[in-house]
Amino acid sequence: MSYELDIDDVAANSPLAQKELAQLRADLEIKQSLLDESIRKGLQLCEQNGTLLMEAHTRDAEIAEARRRLEELENAEYIYRSDHDVLGDGDIRTGHSWDHMRHSGDRARAFLHPEEPKP
Repeated sequence: MSYELDIDDVAANSPLAQKELAQLRADLEIKQSLLDESIRKGLQLCEQNGTLLMEAHTRDAEIAEARRRLEELENAEYIYRSDHDVLGDGDIRTGHSWDHMRHSGDRARAFLHPEEPKP
């Protein structure tokens, strides 16, 4: 023999049980509301953290690109100075080194200050 107890049936016969059941349902509703709010805030924080991670990744990539361009300029300047010292001011290869250094500087400036027009 199996006994199944339906809480609503029990509460129907007892005013005290009805009151207790109503209080339990109200408490459950409040707790569910608090849980829903916590979940919503948690999801919001996850989204913000994801955005911050993406921004940090983008910033890291931009810093790496800026370093690469500045290293390119540094190398071009070194080559120009070496060519100037060894080959002299009037040599065509020194002129090419000068042009390469100037273009490297233009690219570095364009990256570091994209909103400024080229001179």
